[in-house]
Amino acid sequence: MVPLYALLTLAVASVKGWLAARAARVERKYAKAAKEAEAVAKLVQAKPAGGAVDPYAVAKSQYELGRLVEKRDALEAKTLAWQARAEKATALLAKLRGLNGRLVPYLMGVVDVGLVLAALNLLGLPHGLTAENLEVWAKSFGG
Repeated sequence: MVPLYALLTLAVASVKGWLAARAARVERKYAKAAKEAEAVAKLVQAKPAGGAVDPYAVAKSQYELGRLVEKRDALEAKTLAWQARAEKATALLAKLRGLNGRLVPYLMGVVDVGLVLAALNLLGLPHGLTAENLEVWAKSFGG
């Protein structure tokens, strides 16, 4: 039953890796959007040369800044959500690996017994199962 444990560990590790990669990808998008919003904010704060202020240009730059800040905030929320998911998967993997020496042998023993009972049921042996019938059935495999 160790292969089942190893397969489960591999599956959780794969999901953890995918979640961490996704979180990193969204974080890169967030960093790019934050840098872009910061650059636009610096441009909005700068005074135009000559002292004449065009209200339409100021409104346009304020609108652009607002749009970029909304995009940045949405990406920040996504980043935090993906990072939380990746952290949960990391914690689950650590817990699963921690159970290796304690729970796994007992749990897998229960799974073994369940599989044996299921195999016996599929072979039709529980119906009228007696020691004699079991002995005859076992001898039939021995030749």
